[in-house]
Amino acid sequence: MSFIFGKEPSQQGATYARVPQGMNGKLPLIESLRSALSFPDYCGSNWDALEECIRDLSWLPAGTVVLVHQDLPLRNHPAALRTYLSILHDAVAKWRDATERQFVVVFPADAKDLVKQALAHG
Repeated sequence: MSFIFGKEPSQQGATYARVPQGMNGKLPLIESLRSALSFPDYCGSNWDALEECIRDLSWLPAGTVVLVHQDLPLRNHPAALRTYLSILHDAVAKWRDATERQFVVVFPADAKDLVKQALAHG
């Protein structure tokens, strides 16, 4: 598993971005991420644009980026949740061996089983 469940790591110099509770729609979630991660204006409001921007992050300072979820977004939309988690999973994997950046995704501890199930059915 490429995500952290539970307490967010404390890393000095890291850029922290937070996804608030209650993100139940694709567009509100993408808009929340656009704001939290300071996406450039050219980033669209669809899954492909989200994936492209979250795998780039070149506009943020070098170093670790920690994306903290207050709850599991899209909980009531299984297909959208799978897509979102897959994008995050791939982004974490992309940055895993990079020297200039790490990408860390944090979910509440009680989301672990739901995340595993969603990724297993993806």
